[in-house]
Amino acid sequence: MRHKTGSEGECKAARATIEVNAATYGLREGEDAVPALRRALDDAKRLGAARLDIASGTYALKPDFASERHCYISNNDAGMKRIAFLLEEFDHFELDANGSLFVCEGMMVPFFITRCRHIALHNFRLDWEKPFFFQGTVVASHPEEGSFDLRVLDECAYEIRKEELIFRGKPAPGADHWKQWPAPLLTDATWEQNMHWNMWFDERTGRPLYQEGKYQLEPQPRVEQLQPGVVRFHHACSELPSPGMTLVVKGKKEPNRASPAIVMSESVDLSVERVTVHHAGGMGLIGQRCEDVTLRQFEVRLPPDSQRICSTTADATHFNMCKGSIVFEDCYFENMLDDLTNIHGSYVRVDRAVDSRTLLCRFMHKQQAGLRFADAGDQVRLFTRDDLQVYAMLDVEEVREYNAECFAVAFRQPVDKLVKPDSVADNLTWQPEVEMRRCTVRNNRARCILLQTRRRVLIEHNHFECSSFAGLSFGGDAGLWWEADKVEDVLIRHNMFKDIHGPIIHIAPRIDTNVNPQARYHRNIRVEQNEIEAAHGTLVRAHAVDGFRFVGNDVRTGSRTEAAKDKPNFAFTASSDVLIADNRVEWESELVIAGEDSSDIVQHGNVCKS
Repeated sequence: MRHKTGSEGECKAARATIEVNAATYGLREGEDAVPALRRALDDAKRLGAARLDIASGTYALKPDFASERHCYISNNDAGMKRIAFLLEEFDHFELDANGSLFVCEGMMVPFFITRCRHIALHNFRLDWEKPFFFQGTVVASHPEEGSFDLRVLDECAYEIRKEELIFRGKPAPGADHWKQWPAPLLTDATWEQNMHWNMWFDERTGRPLYQEGKYQLEPQPRVEQLQPGVVRFHHACSELPSPGMTLVVKGKKEPNRASPAIVMSESVDLSVERVTVHHAGGMGLIGQRCEDVTLRQFEVRLPPDSQRICSTTADATHFNMCKGSIVFEDCYFENMLDDLTNIHGSYVRVDRAVDSRTLLCRFMHKQQAGLRFADAGDQVRLFTRDDLQVYAMLDVEEVREYNAECFAVAFRQPVDKLVKPDSVADNLTWQPEVEMRRCTVRNNRARCILLQTRRRVLIEHNHFECSSFAGLSFGGDAGLWWEADKVEDVLIRHNMFKDIHGPIIHIAPRIDTNVNPQARYHRNIRVEQNEIEAAHGTLVRAHAVDGFRFVGNDVRTGSRTEAAKDKPNFAFTASSDVLIADNRVEWESELVIAGEDSSDIVQHGNVCKS
């Protein structure tokens, strides 16, 4: 090893004190900030600066002069992206915006961090000039006609074509729009969506409506405009909504997750602190193939003084194939159209053995494609696809990528006579520890948290309120999202769960226990000393779990719904080693625990009182 000379050490120390001030590069409010920010970042990288300082202000981020590159972004839409802050191969670098607000325009990615080390983002807020969703509040309902009227949010641009409502990023251009918009910005200028994905909120509280699915719109409802900003829907849903109910639509035309706010890829030691995402056309923050990520006082919340009822159109945060640790501390999340976080790996299909030590594999979900599945030295497991049971552990020697979808993995062990038909593989090495404490999530669609990592998970002192489905969910499948993996050490303690619309704990790997009745997937999940204000009596739904504890929790409710009264409070299928003990339950009946094809379900010490 060559030792650094004194002059080399002095040079490194000098670089560590260099700060770049964005104002020096012409950054000003009231104009597109991207050109000045690009110049500042270019110099920061050239000089090896330790910090970029941005004066407090409100800055516009437009796509016109942004960096451009093709990006694969897990669980978001791949493609050519315009990027305002592109941090590539930075090392020991801090960006501090001193409370600034960045307002994006059109389809772009504000922050993309790739192949970096020791990066800190501090003190700013992110929003968009126009949201990537449609929102309208019911102002009248007409049962005799099977119709209802919506007042459209002022920020939403829309048009009606042959009685179909389409919403857009900008008002529709004229007949000669091809003359008015230069080709590079054509897609941004004309993005549009349909009404095929929608859900309902309460305008007054901002909460998702309980059992809102019965108001779901038909795929292409007939719509007419009554006056600018007021539209009527005819025979649009099986049950008519009432005045005060608010419709939010993100659409299913692709792409519909094209503009996540912060993307972190193939990087190490990342810190995001005192950062707020008000909106994104996709996820608020996505980390892929990253090691050691810390979020402190990171928020996804509605803009102040806004009539919007939606923040991000997908997850607040999401992590795929990361390792090291993922830490959430003192964070706040509200009104997303998907989870607070989803932390998982990727299952890939094993096509065949191409020689004695090499398997040809492929990503099966298009939003996983383009990631790197493994590195030399990683451990990979092979599973049978129907029951997701491990039958081999292998050491990676080399990975050869053919394209975004297909790749070959060479192992140190022979595999040609080992691999079974219809197999999948996951990466055992790229799985993170997770800690979440003192965080709040409220009023979002789906789950609060979805977890799939084999390493230690600690969820404590958090507040979970009014998610439209589950509190904590544990999945895993090799047929839909192809998301791995099985948990082995999860502790959920000292949290508050309030008015969760689905089960507090939902364990639902997509495995076929008819093929293998002894198959178990998630293990060692402990739910201890939590407070639960239940919207109904459904507490736990679990499939193929081994080692589950629900102990010492306080459960209370004032209004168990009719829909939940005839269902068990705990329902286990194909599970084993379950303990329900020492819980204090304030409702009028005893706990009902059901176990189908399950064994070793024990309950004791539970106290129920009305």
